[in-house]
Amino acid sequence: YRVGGNCEGAVFLGFKPHHVFIEHIRSLNIPLVILDNNVDYQLAARVGCDSAEGIRQMVQYLWMRGHDRIGFLGGEEDSIVTQERYQAYSDALKELGLEENKDAVRYGHFSAKGTRKRILPIAQTGVTAVVCISDLLACSAVQELEKAGYVVPADISVTGYDNLPVSEYSQPRITTMYQNRIH
Repeated sequence: YRVGGNCEGAVFLGFKPHHVFIEHIRSLNIPLVILDNNVDYQLAARVGCDSAEGIRQMVQYLWMRGHDRIGFLGGEEDSIVTQERYQAYSDALKELGLEENKDAVRYGHFSAKGTRKRILPIAQTGVTAVVCISDLLACSAVQELEKAGYVVPADISVTGYDNLPVSEYSQPRITTMYQNRIH
């Protein structure tokens, strides 16, 4: 909102805000609302979904269907969303008495970029399912697994997160966790 040409506050929707943006907001001394990220700024408030509960439910869903070796495909390792969802995955495995295989945990881009070099090493650990922290990663993982000769979900199940429209077009369809989206 602008008063007399000045901003009274800012809202940031996106991935990680650039440090120059944050420094500019600090210099203006205005409130900042940020989606799914944390910034070191006293006037910042974070808005996001309960990622931990969603991932916990997904791991439990897979376990109830007989999966006891579950991998994890995350976004950038320093992303708050990746960190929260990984911690929930790790905690859920412990709650179920399942062992976490660190070789079956990989990080990278939130986009499909580089999915092949991350998903194939996960699959090669012998997991029967992979929790992906986004639908885009899950759809890309399915494509890469099938190109490599895996049959999804017979050989390995793949889940997503967000329930984005792209998940509806994945063949085979992925199981995804619904998240309220901004419209």
